Amino acid sequence: MIALALDTSGPVGSVAVLGDDEGAANGNSGGVGNGLRVLARRTIGHGMRHGVELFPAIEAALAEAGRAAREIDVVAVGTGPGSYTGLRVGVTAARALAYAAGAELIGVPSCDALAESTPIWAEARCDSECDSERDSERTSQSAASSSAPTSDAGAAILAVVVDARVRAVYVALYRAVEGVWTRDADPEILPPAEAASRIPAGAFVIGDGPDAHADAFAAFRRVDESNDVGAPSVARLALALRARGERQKIDAVIPLYLRKTEAERKLARGEL
Repeated sequence: MIALALDTSGPVGSVAVLGDDEGAANGNSGGVGNGLRVLARRTIGHGMRHGVELFPAIEAALAEAGRAAREIDVVAVGTGPGSYTGLRVGVTAARALAYAAGAELIGVPSCDALAESTPIWAEARCDSECDSERDSERTSQSAASSSAPTSDAGAAILAVVVDARVRAVYVALYRAVEGVWTRDADPEILPPAEAASRIPAGAFVIGDGPDAHADAFAAFRRVDESNDVGAPSVARLALALRARGERQKIDAVIPLYLRKTEAERKLARGEL
């Protein structure tokens, strides 16, 4: 089986081609489960150039993997939330490729992919190193956590926080359940301070939101993004859905927009 994965939800996007183990051509290929390995990958879109760079990146990745577009069996795409333009470009491309190749199309929330790339063992590793840090944080976190949900005893909590670039962030909370990050609710777009107030004290945070709004998230512990985030993570989740028998119609895979476009905001303000 050949799978093509795309994620264009953020400023930097990625493309990955995955295939059966015997198709792996070099030592840089990484296993993703389901008997597939990453055969080729490309990073795109520095400066939001997804529309210019996406199809050349797909062609280059397929060529490196020694595959043709007609051989694709599954197309996986990150559906957001994230950049309006990036999501539109990525989902439109994924749908066109799936139609052309006669492939299945599976959409995956990009926030879920970011969580999936985060090792759950980070909580256990930090337990022995962060006791003193936690003690010093409790006082500063108490005000912020007074209205926040509390975690179950011993349960690891992860908050995916992505900068929405409109003085707001996309936020989604995950709980470690049987070795898997499980999302508690749909992602939301919130002002940074309100988003921070909903994150339990002691939770880990990942994403570019805490960097963009450092004051709001200073009390929380950061987790660095894995090198495997993006298209490979989207592929892992998509293939897991497929293995469970979950199918999506191509027309039903749409971007997860949580905010209005700039034109819609201007229209609401009477500027158009």
